[in-house]
Amino acid sequence: EISLGLVGSEMCIRDRQLGVTHVLEGSVRKFNNRIRVTAQLISSIDGFHFFSETYDRVLEDVFLVQDEIAQKITNRFKIYLEKDNARTNIVQASTDNIEAYDTYLRGLYYLNKWGDEELNKAIPLFLKAIEMQSDFALPYAKLSFSYIIRAFQRRISWQEAKEKTEVFIQRTIELDADSPEAYLSIFVYQFFIKWDWQAATQVIKKGLKLYPNYASLYHALSALYYLNGNKAAALRSHRQGYKLNPLSIEMIFYMGVGHFWNKEYEEANNYFEKILRIKPNYRTALEYKGWYAIKEKRFDEAMSYFNKMTPQFGYHMHSLTSIGWLYIIKGDIEKAESCLKELEDLQIASDDKYGLSFDLAALHANLGNFDEAFMFLEQAIENKIADSMMVRIISLFDPLRIDPRFSKIEELVGLADLD
Repeated sequence: EISLGLVGSEMCIRDRQLGVTHVLEGSVRKFNNRIRVTAQLISSIDGFHFFSETYDRVLEDVFLVQDEIAQKITNRFKIYLEKDNARTNIVQASTDNIEAYDTYLRGLYYLNKWGDEELNKAIPLFLKAIEMQSDFALPYAKLSFSYIIRAFQRRISWQEAKEKTEVFIQRTIELDADSPEAYLSIFVYQFFIKWDWQAATQVIKKGLKLYPNYASLYHALSALYYLNGNKAAALRSHRQGYKLNPLSIEMIFYMGVGHFWNKEYEEANNYFEKILRIKPNYRTALEYKGWYAIKEKRFDEAMSYFNKMTPQFGYHMHSLTSIGWLYIIKGDIEKAESCLKELEDLQIASDDKYGLSFDLAALHANLGNFDEAFMFLEQAIENKIADSMMVRIISLFDPLRIDPRFSKIEELVGLADLD
């Protein structure tokens, strides 16, 4: 017997985290080929139950069952909906293979945990779903997305990520590019692999027009604003996504990022604290917490966060880069140069020739080695490493902005036309 709680009503009603007046709470229980779905509509203001229903069905066609129950639930509270929002088909069937769909959902569960170990579990499940049904589009879209995350985690090179994602994105487009998951994955491919700002802009604009309630698309849009150096617009976009899905690890984290790059450090810290309550070892939240501690001149605290960052390689920077920056701020140049030497040795020993060029550029910039900083930064940009396109907003590169060569870097990156 498998039981899945969809929403914890007590948490939502007590804290009103969703910012809504009503909460639809329910659960799904599965036994062999039968399912039981319970659903209840509750006021988030006073806890009043408007209705509670139970649906028992044979699971012969998962999408027909989903559509039937979703329509019944919608009919029960359609008085609260605009008439124009009524839809004949609420669920779009992307496969008729229940086992493949169930395997995909399991992979999605792990992917949405946003963790290194969880991604190790998600990828094999997406691959297995494709083995079960080779024309099932959604796993291809999520595999493309997953391998780009893998590159950010430094588990594969950006060249390997490019090779893998090209295959999966092409298959996604061939099968079904008209889903929010597809639009998101195609955007991530165009943005982080191809660096094609025009194509990325077109994809995200169309995706948001068709699926304005898909929260991750707003996070994607914010990347284009960051690219252009428009941090305020990026934060507004993050807010739109967060409003749609305020319990998502992804949305909570990037609200923190948005506030951080807008130099609203206390607000940013609140979101990172929230992430660490949910996921205590979330690597990038620890990194940003360390950076926040540096801003507050709490250097021992910053070091404790950086030392907790495991693995050392990962998004956003290598832990040695953050530690080296901390030493520079403290004035301990000898230890900072030792971190730089370790990074250089790692780069030499790595099969990924340019994988650490972005990190090396950051440390050289803060050590005042501008020639080396610009050399490594150009390497990172020319080889499309990590999020080196974000140099306009990343404060680690602030020392370089007074140098005339920084305008050349901006020209190399380019701008997205968001008008």
